[in-house]
Amino acid sequence: MQITVHDSMVFELPEENVQKLPPFLDHWVVDRVKEKYSWLPVPFDYDIEAGPSYGEVKEINRNA
Repeated sequence: MQITVHDSMVFELPEENVQKLPPFLDHWVVDRVKEKYSWLPVPFDYDIEAGPSYGEVKEINRNA
């Protein structure tokens, strides 16, 4: 992770690894948060967008 921008996290990684990011984040952002903070009343969900720059991102289909 490089930086955070408001409610976003910015990662820099090789293009061939972009499709590996959704399962990684599902584990650490959804599953682990659910385990550690089971008292949260709503799921901790997120969207993924990728692109060559912050202004050129497109949504990544997490179910692909």
